Amino acid sequence: MTVAEQLAAIRAEKSLTLRAVAKRAGISHEGVRHLENGGGLLATAEAVANALKRKITLTMAGRLVHFPGTIGAKLHKVRTMLGKRREDVLGLSATTIRDIEDGKPVRLISVELYAALLSTDGAVFRLEVRPLTKLDRIISESKENKHVQRSHC
Repeated sequence: MTVAEQLAAIRAEKSLTLRAVAKRAGISHEGVRHLENGGGLLATAEAVANALKRKITLTMAGRLVHFPGTIGAKLHKVRTMLGKRREDVLGLSATTIRDIEDGKPVRLISVELYAALLSTDGAVFRLEVRPLTKLDRIISESKENKHVQRSHC
């Protein structure tokens, strides 16, 4: 299942409308629909995941990849550990890979493809939607509180 499919299933499981999720995520309901139909940016998917009390993670053979940083930073670490240059990853341009690794706005499908392209015989990398941990929830609430404090200044 793709990340978009996972998010759509979670939204349906929680009986939430597109508009309800969009409001929680701070995006338009058209953005959520576009995402669920396989379009959209990684940042949009992360906002929707957060609104559903989930996070998008990088896994290897179903186990979390415990490198620090963003998904792009984790993919960079995997690529360098495999001894591959950006140009060695066939199927995506080196520019797209750089944009993913640098955390620039990129299409979700490109990030999922990049994870798949890094897979080897013994290690299948993919993005998965997982529940937020207690620490994730504390960090998320802290960010929300800072945002509310700034908007009241």
